[in-house]
Amino acid sequence: MTYARFDDRWDDHRKIKRAWRRHPAAVALHAMAITYCNRHNNNGKLDSEWVEEKLALLPCKSAERERILTMLVDLELFERIDADTFQVHDFLDWNLSSEQRQALADQGRRGGHAKAKRSSHPDSNGSSPGHSPGSSEGHSEGSSTPTPTPTPTPKKDNTTVERSSTGEGEIRLVFDAWIVSTERTTATLLDAKRRRIIVNALKVFPVADLVDAVDGWRFSSHHRGENEQATVYNDLALLLRDAAHVEKFRDLTRGAVHLNGVGPARKGSAADAMWHDLNDQGVPHVSA
Repeated sequence: MTYARFDDRWDDHRKIKRAWRRHPAAVALHAMAITYCNRHNNNGKLDSEWVEEKLALLPCKSAERERILTMLVDLELFERIDADTFQVHDFLDWNLSSEQRQALADQGRRGGHAKAKRSSHPDSNGSSPGHSPGSSEGHSEGSSTPTPTPTPTPKKDNTTVERSSTGEGEIRLVFDAWIVSTERTTATLLDAKRRRIIVNALKVFPVADLVDAVDGWRFSSHHRGENEQATVYNDLALLLRDAAHVEKFRDLTRGAVHLNGVGPARKGSAADAMWHDLNDQGVPHVSA
């Protein structure tokens, strides 16, 4: 199951307020369009038949239905591509494209295949744990003394279990998500320090958690810069500092409700600034 997100300030956004005053049905159609496009993975495109089908359910005349559609275009909530197609405004600035979803799904499958391969080959020499090569029933060849079977060490409660080796693709996904969220330029480098921070976090958390964590600062007024110092706190080293920080910022993102075209205000950008949302799609889930 996938999820479309709505900002909890959505109802206070100027476009939504204008649409609501003119015709509440326009607000409903916009919301349904976002969930429809996300569900069908169509990069934010709406065919005219879908639009007409939804409008036809309204208890009003055709002229009023046309006025609702025109209003959505005038308010730049919809964009008309051609006679048969509309685009949800800035949909891909907030949602994964079909290509990004496929890349994440492929990555998840690769991780699953690697895990299955390790499970089916527990020992590089083909022997089972607790048995010497060429032995039988735990006895060494030519000896009557049984080879002791190692006793697994039980995991302690509240210990951190490290994940398997990290791939370059996961590192880049997290770094690129941070770049887009913080509106840094492509001149920002994935240097050794930043790489080490991401690699260490990926030893504990799945990539989907980190992708959400590097965006969590946007849902904290203090970290957005609404503080006495008027300073934005969104450095990668802060967001992924330790498990507590990762969980805090991840949960801020997942607890927020987004909507395309409407985002929390942040220093140096408009109140409806967009963020490229790399939400969890096809990947197993694993203060300042």
